[in-house]
Amino acid sequence: MGLLLDALELVIYLQTSLNVGYGLKNGSQMVGTEFRILGIAACCWAIWKARNDACFNRRIIKSPLDIIYHCGALIRFWAGLYSDEDKAQIAKGVDLLIKAATEFLDMKKAKVSSSTGDQDVKDQQGA
Repeated sequence: MGLLLDALELVIYLQTSLNVGYGLKNGSQMVGTEFRILGIAACCWAIWKARNDACFNRRIIKSPLDIIYHCGALIRFWAGLYSDEDKAQIAKGVDLLIKAATEFLDMKKAKVSSSTGDQDVKDQQGA
C-alpha cells in the first residue's frame, strides 16, 4: 500500500511541478498536450516491462526512478517518429520529467531521514 501511495504522491507532484514550477503553461493551455498519448504509452510500457522483469527474471526495481528513466528512454526513442521541432519539445519534456522526479525522490529521502534523525535524537535523549 505504501508504494501505491508513493506513486500517487509522485504523480501529483509531477503534475504540479511540471505545470507550475517549470513554467510549461502557455496561457491556459499546457505546452505539449499533443504528446500526452506518447507519454502515457511510454509509462504503461515501462511499467509493464518492470512487471515482466519482476515476474520472469526476478529483478525487482530498486527505485521508482528506474521506471521514470525507462519511460524517458522510450519517449526519446519514439520521438524519432516526429518532426525535428517536435523532437526538441519532447526532449525538453523528458528532461523536465526526470528532473522533477529526481527532485521529488530527493525530497522524500530528506523527509524520511529527517524524521528518522528526529527519532534517533529522541531515543538518545530518553536513554
